[in-house]
Amino acid sequence: MVTTAVIIRDKYVRNVSCSVNNTLLGQEKETVIFIPESFMPSASPWMVALAVILTTSPWMVSMAVILAVFIIFMAVSICCIKKLQREKKILSGEKEVEQEEKEITQQLQEELRWRRTYLHAADVVLDPDTAHPELFLSEDRRSVRRGPYRQRVPDNPERFDSQPCVLGWESFASGKHYWEVEVENVMVWTVGVCRHSVERKGEVLLIPQNGFWTLEMFGNQYRALSSPERILPLKES
Repeated sequence: MVTTAVIIRDKYVRNVSCSVNNTLLGQEKETVIFIPESFMPSASPWMVALAVILTTSPWMVSMAVILAVFIIFMAVSICCIKKLQREKKILSGEKEVEQEEKEITQQLQEELRWRRTYLHAADVVLDPDTAHPELFLSEDRRSVRRGPYRQRVPDNPERFDSQPCVLGWESFASGKHYWEVEVENVMVWTVGVCRHSVERKGEVLLIPQNGFWTLEMFGNQYRALSSPERILPLKES
């Protein structure tokens, strides 16, 4: 038996003939072999890459796959982090703007509320018949000061005889009323409202239980003469 092999390098060769000649017997045999194109494909890039991968060891393939997955995961994570940072920055800016708008709105509302009080301004004129004997009223009865001695005035039921107080001429039964009081060179003073029926004789405490609702300046502190007293966080302008 004779065995031989032929290597075909031309990819365009499709038909191969094999001829055997026996000179002793005077015989000759010939056969034709057809080679399909699929047996001689061209080397495309992806096939080369596939061949390289297939020729490597299994653990290297696993490492390559893991590395590729890790790189993709890191890229997605970085994109997500940057997106969250942008959204957080935008949200933080929106919150700051919202807080500023809220503060401005509160300031405007407070300013509007304060200005509305001017609509209820009252023309306060003092009543000399209620003034303590040591209180001296101006001619227009819009200001008062405490003098060094007691005046000789009628001791009528309306007059305060112990507390240095004076009431306004006009009284109010309902509604909203606003007035301003200017205090000069006095470190102790009290201003407020009271019922018409309050006790005016003797040492009366100026508290709500006795019909007085007042604010007091005493010892460089502003206090509401409630029960108990409450210090007000106010400052002189």
